[in-house]
Amino acid sequence: HGEENEFRIRPGGILHGVNVVDTTGAGDAFIGGYLLNDVTQRSSSLQSSATREEIDLSLGFGAWVAGKKLAGPGARSTLPTAEDMQNELGMDQETVSQKIFKLIKLQQD
Repeated sequence: HGEENEFRIRPGGILHGVNVVDTTGAGDAFIGGYLLNDVTQRSSSLQSSATREEIDLSLGFGAWVAGKKLAGPGARSTLPTAEDMQNELGMDQETVSQKIFKLIKLQQD
């Protein structure tokens, strides 16, 4: 018997104040940001599955990365750097989480 997977569709939220110049690569930027945050959280946790708050944070971080990318032409010219993240979001998980949730109005379901 194969392992069963469960898939859920959830609202991620709305990132406000984004200057849209070019959408090229925004989806890839979102997925990259989501995965980076997800892997970072799981590497510091022994849990095999993410909590709702961890998923929301990964969605929010993906939206922040994609929002940064939207501000410039092409797929990579305005992707955020580690320095951008430190300056805008902080470095520790708690501070990043608080700032992401302030930047992104998460929809309630």
